Amino acid sequence: MDDVLVLIPLKGFDLSKQRLRLEGYPRPDLLMRHLAEGVIRACAPRRCVVVCEEPDVALWALRRGAQVWLNRATGLNDALTRARTGLRDRAHVLLVVHGDLASPTGLDTLDLSAPVTIVTDRHGRGTNALGLHREVEFTFEFGEDSAGRHRDQALARGLAHHVLEHSSWSLDIDTMDDLAQTADEGGFLTPLA
Repeated sequence: MDDVLVLIPLKGFDLSKQRLRLEGYPRPDLLMRHLAEGVIRACAPRRCVVVCEEPDVALWALRRGAQVWLNRATGLNDALTRARTGLRDRAHVLLVVHGDLASPTGLDTLDLSAPVTIVTDRHGRGTNALGLHREVEFTFEFGEDSAGRHRDQALARGLAHHVLEHSSWSLDIDTMDDLAQTADEGGFLTPLA
């Protein structure tokens, strides 16, 4: 059994980053591929499983050395719940990491000693990464204000937890403002093809 198993949920690339598309970014699918590949690389040597519904995403992930959990689910939380149920006995800690982090370097060193670890987005409201020990009963609540809901759930269940705010993993790319923030912090902008 591995110590940590990383789950990276990914939508179909053609469906990704609709807000960016609406704001005029010409190829959000290329950006999403670039970001997700960076997350997979940054998690090494931890084993990564891409959770997806689309066969083309599954093939893309396999070509990058990730394993795949392919299923039809009713949204992100359902997909992650199904994957956690099926993979629970394969690791002591399950780490969910979103595939759109601007700077994923160092994810392999994230301290997951607390039963629940929450890495917030740059606004402190979203959850960019969530670590759960295998024995912890916990319900995924990704979506708007998920960091607060995950924190409240840990408190309600009496679970020791660690909340990491303003980390290098706090910037995820959803909008043109996020891209501007990446540039302000000296990050990359992926080339458009």
